[in-house]
Amino acid sequence: MEQKVHNVSYLAKVVFNLDKEQVDLVVVPKGAEVISVNLEITQPSVGNTLVDVGLKDAQDFFMNDVSAQTKGWEESQARLSSQTTQVIQARITTPDKQAQAILRVLYFLPSVISVEY
Repeated sequence: MEQKVHNVSYLAKVVFNLDKEQVDLVVVPKGAEVISVNLEITQPSVGNTLVDVGLKDAQDFFMNDVSAQTKGWEESQARLSSQTTQVIQARITTPDKQAQAILRVLYFLPSVISVEY
């Protein structure tokens, strides 16, 4: 039996403050297959701060209105086959200088090997 598998994965991890209305976080190269996007709130906001995670033309592609009021994490169910180089952004409603989060993006680039057994 022969099988084609993607053999190189990348994890982009970005720690950022929720103190701006928009933050560019991760560049996704052309040809990448994004399989996991996680947002962890590490320092909660004191106000009603909401976070969208998405792309320039689809601001809530991965996540919409994630509350930053409590510690915890959200995982996106969306997958992306990137035809062009794109930037994953966070858009923040009611920014808070005290609040902080971590975005983790797991993706594969088009490097395929054959596996036999």
